[in-house]
Order: sequence, then C-alpha cells, then structure tokens
Amino acid sequence: MKAQTGVCERILEEINARLCSDAKQVQEDHWRTLVRSLRVSGREPESVTDALVDFLSMTGGAVGGGSTMPLLHRDYHKLMPAEKNKLERRYRECLAAAKVEFPHVFYVQVINAPTAPADVWLAERTPGGDLPRLISEKRSTAKARGIPEREYARSVAAKGFSEERYRFHAERCWDFVKEAARAHSVDVVEVIYDVFSGKFYCDLRQNGRARRLFLDARIVSEPLELGDRVGLEKARNSIRFAVDQALASEPAAP
Repeated sequence: MKAQTGVCERILEEINARLCSDAKQVQEDHWRTLVRSLRVSGREPESVTDALVDFLSMTGGAVGGGSTMPLLHRDYHKLMPAEKNKLERRYRECLAAAKVEFPHVFYVQVINAPTAPADVWLAERTPGGDLPRLISEKRSTAKARGIPEREYARSVAAKGFSEERYRFHAERCWDFVKEAARAHSVDVVEVIYDVFSGKFYCDLRQNGRARRLFLDARIVSEPLELGDRVGLEKARNSIRFAVDQALASEPAAP
C-alpha cells in the first residue's frame, strides 16, 4: 500500500508540474502535446484513463529532468481504485481549467496538412532533447517499421511544424465564429481545418444540439497571409452571416 501511495503522489506531482503548472506556457505546451497525441489515434482528452496513460508515457515519470524514475504509465494501472479516483479527479480539474485558459488547444484541430520541405528542415535541425517524447504506441510503430526512435520523433516534429502553420489560420477562424456565436448563447464552438479540402468545418453546440457549417478556408487564410485588414473584416462579416444562418436552421441530430 505504501508503494502504491508513493506512485500516486509521484503521478500527482507530474500532473501538477505540467498540466496545472503556474507557468502558463509550460502548461499550454503540455496540453497541446497531449491533445494532439490523443487525437492522432482517435481519442479525446475527456477519456481520462487514455489521457493519463499517454501523458505519463510521454513524460517518462521524471519531474524536472532525468528519467531514472520508474515508468509511471505502467505503475498507474496497478493502483487501487481509490488512488486512481484521486488522480482522475485532479486531472479533470486541470482539464476544466485548461479549456477556459487555452480554448484553441481543445476546440481547434488541423487535419490533412501536407509536410513541406521547410518543416522537414526544421525537424532535422531540432536538438534531440527538444524532440517530441514518443508514447509507447508510437515507439512500437517505429520498431515495427524499422525506424530508429529519434528519426521517427523527427517525422512527428515535422508534422507538428506543418500543423502549426495552419493552426494560425484555424485559430483566427475560431475567433470569428466564437465572436459571432456569442450573441446566440452558443455553449461550444469547435473548428476543424481540413487543409486538403480547403475547408473549415465548424460545429456549434447550443442547448445540447449541434449546428454545423462549412467555410472556404481562403476567406480567412488569404487576408491573413497578405496582412489585409480590410479582407479580414470582410471575413468577420461573412462568418457572422454564416453563423446567423446556421443557427436559424433546424439543428442537426446530437
């Protein structure tokens, strides 16, 4: 029991040091990494057990440097229900706070983004210590494909650089949709930017029902790239009109 309590406390330290850190940039960076890792494999941060296992797999179990401590993602499964409940409760508290503090992390996604040569160039020049930590699933994938883990981590980093370029556009779209939806008491706004199709897929949840609209990404991306303030104002007005129309229609089934 003492050993389990020790594991529980170390995991709690991990959660507090990273997902609930007083350093906002540290906290945001860890949430971004975790949410992206989960969604790549079709899961969400609300899936508490999956999220904790992925999180502990990426951190390696060491707070503040070094990786000499036992792998906590394995020890987590051995905990008693009461200890797990304690950790899961704390995770949910951190998740709720992070959704308010960093909404773009949770409500904006980029999919089907091509990896450009510049992204590969950046990944190749990223110091080994700054590369993404691979969760156990990705380490297994790298091994199965015969790819050294560090090289696989570089490919993950390159994809991350690519997505970040497009996130800037998606986040601005989310800002405009959220602003327009505020007048309608919408509970949640989510935006998925499908780079391949060139579309923003917007999901508006109102009173437990979903309304969806699709926007041509160029209305936001082109003026952003050009620094065109007039174009951005037109995009804001176009999105406001689209949101008003979507919320005036019959809601989609939940």
